[in-house]
Amino acid sequence: MSEKCRYGRDSEVVYYDLESKEIQYKCPRDAEIDGFCMFHKKGYWKHNKENEERVRKAFKNELKNTGPRKELLCIGYHLPDIQVRDAIKEIRGFVSFKDTLFQSVDFEGVTFQERADFRKTTFQERADFRRAIFQHWADFRGATFQQPANFWEVIFQQSADFSEVTFQHWAAFWDAIFQGLVVFSVSTFQHWADFKGAVFQQQAGFWHATFQQEADFSEAIFEKQVTFFKARFQQKIDFSRATFKGPALFEGVEFIPDIDIPRDNENVFINFRRIKFGQPEEIVFDSCDLSYVSFIHTDISRVNFRNITWPRPTDWKPDNFNKRISRFSKMDAYTLIDDELLERTKNGIEPHKDDQDLTIENVLTVYRMLRENYEYNVNYETAGRFFVGEMEARRRNSDSHSEKIILGLYKLLSLYGQSYNRPLYVLFGLIAWFAFLRGLILFFQGIGPLDVALEVILESFAVSLQIKGTEGIDIIQRILSIPLLVLFGLALRRRFERRFRH
Repeated sequence: MSEKCRYGRDSEVVYYDLESKEIQYKCPRDAEIDGFCMFHKKGYWKHNKENEERVRKAFKNELKNTGPRKELLCIGYHLPDIQVRDAIKEIRGFVSFKDTLFQSVDFEGVTFQERADFRKTTFQERADFRRAIFQHWADFRGATFQQPANFWEVIFQQSADFSEVTFQHWAAFWDAIFQGLVVFSVSTFQHWADFKGAVFQQQAGFWHATFQQEADFSEAIFEKQVTFFKARFQQKIDFSRATFKGPALFEGVEFIPDIDIPRDNENVFINFRRIKFGQPEEIVFDSCDLSYVSFIHTDISRVNFRNITWPRPTDWKPDNFNKRISRFSKMDAYTLIDDELLERTKNGIEPHKDDQDLTIENVLTVYRMLRENYEYNVNYETAGRFFVGEMEARRRNSDSHSEKIILGLYKLLSLYGQSYNRPLYVLFGLIAWFAFLRGLILFFQGIGPLDVALEVILESFAVSLQIKGTEGIDIIQRILSIPLLVLFGLALRRRFERRFRH
């Protein structure tokens, strides 16, 4: 009796059959080299061309012998470059490539009629699954793609599991269709990840996924719930023109966590523009830093923002923009990245000067939607900060010098109507100044101002409050006091309106 291959005998190897039962695998082939068959002997096919062709031919013959309800177990194989599409167009039975090492493989256009098991498979070079169809569960858990992984226009008719997968080169899922549940939890994309135009018809999960380079979800369609729980996006992200028909959760997501990246680097731009939300009240951003996110042309007036970090003027790195806003760096306001990019655009700084979406009206609209969002959710403090940011953007980008002066005074005296303290402080200063002037006049008239100090102060109060005074210095004081009283009243009224509106 010939000796059998040692693979699965020296150490336990298990797989899950069609009924998801755990089965111990022992290679049924005869041992040929050092106790292993040609598929399990590491490096056997690399010794010469003859060995390579022998392994390739034997593997293709195994593929051709597949049939319905028939298992094809290629567990732990070491395979050279394989052009599967040249040998077969359909794999009709359950196939397992668990722990297999492919040099490179081409499954373009191949249909997997039963479950396909690629758990912990290693693809050393190109892995091409273009236009493949997975009619059953596609399981890639723990797989490693050392070179490009191409899943362009692939159709996953049932669940697809890419948990704990490592993509060391680019991964392309352009126009892929996921008809069942899809999971990319704890997966790592070390190069760019492209999901442009992909369709997710059922739930999609990207829990703890890491995108180290650019990630493109533009024009993607999420028909059911999608979750990006604690996902990490370390470079440029593009969700532009994506459609979220169901709930979406961005909880604990890290958008550009490396704070040392220069903000004039185009790779830090997070594009959430022109997105369509079918159920905006079911879209949740929770515990995220949205300093880099642009929402131009996206309706976010009813999106849920919880525990969000928004950028303040002092958050931007020192540059021309920061120099211009340093004089109000202590202002209680939020300054959106769109605002900064618009400032850069005006100065002709690359790469944003050709961005047609960066107009003052679009930037003001984003400020306005965020303000309305927080007002609707009774968070008036945050809403007020966005209102101040909106007014600051309007003032800086105004073409009218008179409007800039008026808005500048409005900001100085009452922080655009958000502060009732400012006009009150200025009013007290005005009262004290005119009280001093009245005391000085009395001094020159030979009357000791200390003798009538209280009377002078009370008179100055009465004049500013429009109670008395009809001539001379009183008229000037009354005129100067009117706008301060109005601003104080408006700010106080706004504060009480917000408190009792809901």
